[in-house]
Amino acid sequence: MDKWLTPLANIGVLAGLAILIIEVRQTNELTMAQIEQSRSESNLEWLRSGAMNDHLAPLRAKLSRLAEEYSETPYDQLGVLERQEHAAHVLGQLDPVERERTRSMLAVSYWDYENLYFQYQRGLVSEEYWNERIVPAIFREGPRFKAAFGESLPAGRKQFNDEIERILNAADQN
Repeated sequence: MDKWLTPLANIGVLAGLAILIIEVRQTNELTMAQIEQSRSESNLEWLRSGAMNDHLAPLRAKLSRLAEEYSETPYDQLGVLERQEHAAHVLGQLDPVERERTRSMLAVSYWDYENLYFQYQRGLVSEEYWNERIVPAIFREGPRFKAAFGESLPAGRKQFNDEIERILNAADQN
């Protein structure tokens, strides 16, 4: 009897492990889908607030106009230091309330990217999404963060600020 029960028990253990692995994978996929859904909802809410908020749309329009007036070279074609100077100049053209609103918008963006970075580090954000969507956004926004917060990055986690500096340095060398 032992001769037959031991192999059957081992097969049962293996089957249980296989089912557990499948369940863990399904849970991981569900978690990834929930994160993507949350990210999408967050982006839609940000766009919605820009369209519906009586302060945001005019401020964004003014920022765009000031950016265009400052330089004939589009922001995306400038180097990192030139982007930071560009952003500092634009911020300097705002009245104190507009400047504070802009700083708040940049702070929200910074903390959102920081949260996303640590999700990425934990494998909850795909490599593709990070490299194709977030890295270019950080390259675009990093100099603005510095311009808005006294020529340095906000006081977030060192690991994230190091990643921003890495992105800026890598992009500036290309």
